[in-house]
Amino acid sequence: MALLFKIPALFAHCFDQFTQTRFILFCASVFFGSVIFNWMLLHFRRSSRSFSLGRLLIVTADKSENDALQVGGLPLWLISLLSLGTVFIMYPYLLNPGQQSILIAAGLSWMGVFLYGSLDDRFEIRPVVKLTAQLLLAGVVCLTAAMVISPGYSAIVFLIMTIFSAVILNGANLIDGLDTLSFKVSAVIYFGYLLLAANIACLPALFLTAACFFVMCGFYFFNREPSVIHLGEVGVSCLGFSYIILSILIYDGYSKLNPPLYALTKALLPVVLLLVEVGVSFLRRLLAGKSPFRGDKLHVHHILHRRYGFSASTASSLIAGSYLIFLSISCYIMEPFTSLIAFCCLTLFSTMWSFAIGASSWFRGQIRINIVDAFLVKEEVKILPASSLRSFRIIVNDLKDRS
Repeated sequence: MALLFKIPALFAHCFDQFTQTRFILFCASVFFGSVIFNWMLLHFRRSSRSFSLGRLLIVTADKSENDALQVGGLPLWLISLLSLGTVFIMYPYLLNPGQQSILIAAGLSWMGVFLYGSLDDRFEIRPVVKLTAQLLLAGVVCLTAAMVISPGYSAIVFLIMTIFSAVILNGANLIDGLDTLSFKVSAVIYFGYLLLAANIACLPALFLTAACFFVMCGFYFFNREPSVIHLGEVGVSCLGFSYIILSILIYDGYSKLNPPLYALTKALLPVVLLLVEVGVSFLRRLLAGKSPFRGDKLHVHHILHRRYGFSASTASSLIAGSYLIFLSISCYIMEPFTSLIAFCCLTLFSTMWSFAIGASSWFRGQIRINIVDAFLVKEEVKILPASSLRSFRIIVNDLKDRS
């Protein structure tokens, strides 16, 4: 695969600009910083009554069977933000002016992620509020990127970017359902972006990929089954925003070489799994006659874990491993053909794999589409047409005071 052989060239270019020793120290600092930060969070839980900081940081996952903390996103959020800030401030020559503007907007949105993510982890805010916050924060990055990448068509580009950003953020949320699943899937996605960045020598994408990947490597030791720390909304949103920023950086690089549609499909290729997860979840609920916006435990990873009896770690490895195979095949066929064909093939592979595993659990032999009820009627309220009733009666029970 031609893209794979270009990775050494990307690192060689990085070492020319940044030196090999500094890059290794950068990666090692991120990894050990993540391990130490997560260990400190566990320490604060044990002594949270004595430390005010511990009481502020400690959030326990309500759905955890072993009282795990829901604060794994804090190291990912802080260390990734500091890593980008370090590169931006100390080594600005690695970035062109457009990339600097995009990363400044990304930093502002990254700080906003901590605010709404922390509120959701602690109080579980309403979905409409969370979606609004996601759109606003993603809009800051997408608006800046649209004006940098395509100033003549910034409105259309902004709209397209915002829609895909919302889908990516929610896809990252849906895929975070088992121990180590987010780590393994994110590792595959970052590998995909590394391949694409190598072809255009995009150093900002390399540093963001390295920062987020090594933070997640440190988190892995605390998220192994049975996990003691979960990512939480802060961590899941940070993963989603890292994918968005990487997509923008990759699109910016390829748009100078390819038509817009081909550049877009290359930028979105590594996150096809997230797009498929949202699309399949939406479609299967409609086909089952349910509201597409109502959560459930019928995602592929839940089915592998609960119905087929795989452990959380094994189910996560199956999902990430299969996606790595599909992504590798798609990157391979992208060279002789086009990125559009590769994108369509990866979408088809991922969708067929999801339906092959989950169809029997989703529909149980019945497919009933009820779009009106799914979109317009609350689940706890059922409206019956008068023509469907022959008669009815009302029974009032007389409750007497027995005191």
